[in-house]
Amino acid sequence: MPARIAVLGAPGTGKTTLSHALAEHLRTRGHGVRVLATGQTMDDAGDCDLVIADAPELATLSATDLTLLMGLDLSGLAASHTADAHLREGLTQAGIGWRVIYGQGSQRVGQALDAVAAVLPWAWTVSAGEEDIGRWKRLRAQCEKCGDADCERHLFPRPATAPTT
Repeated sequence: MPARIAVLGAPGTGKTTLSHALAEHLRTRGHGVRVLATGQTMDDAGDCDLVIADAPELATLSATDLTLLMGLDLSGLAASHTADAHLREGLTQAGIGWRVIYGQGSQRVGQALDAVAAVLPWAWTVSAGEEDIGRWKRLRAQCEKCGDADCERHLFPRPATAPTT
């Protein structure tokens, strides 16, 4: 069974945006990630490492590895505060812990990724084929094979003018 993350929040707080951004980031690390929309069940997960449930029912959260609750910093509606309070009350009554995610854009995704790393450390394993160090290995190999000292100097910027004494 894949690991499961639930993303909850009041309307307009960015649940779906975060779910898809988080999934995309983890896919770039080589993991099979599926985002389940409201109403989809684990039977819809297919073959993957991780399922991100976007706004699942509270009753389905008992098997969740991590629950993320969207902060209200993106929405100022009174209805959002009421919905947020109901969600928090429901989570507390069900005995489910959660982590509140604040910020905008990459800051919000970064907070979610930190939460994932704390609970699912395997999600940070990257296969060698996906590392960005490949181009540095190629560059280093060219300079080591070359043996020309001037060649390596071209890697660093030179001053526009020669210093005078």
